[in-house]
Amino acid sequence: MSIIQTLEDSLRQAMLTSDVAMLDKLIGNDLVFTMHTGSVINKQDDLEAHRSGKSTFRDGLNYLCRILLNLELFTDGFLHIFQLLSCT
Repeated sequence: MSIIQTLEDSLRQAMLTSDVAMLDKLIGNDLVFTMHTGSVINKQDDLEAHRSGKSTFRDGLNYLCRILLNLELFTDGFLHIFQLLSCT
């Protein structure tokens, strides 16, 4: 595993567990985030959200990968959902 993969995994774990000390080490001081709502927050805002419990980061990509790799879930109805989401 490369150093980048290791750090990415550490960041993901810190986000999932709201490990504020680790997030503080891994996130750059000048980094800003654009949220899905369009609001822009900085590192301190993000750390405070994790500290206060307001952050509800989910490991969505890994969840989606687990679904996609589980072929038993691929029923006709389930495939229609993906067609809708992909506009095909």
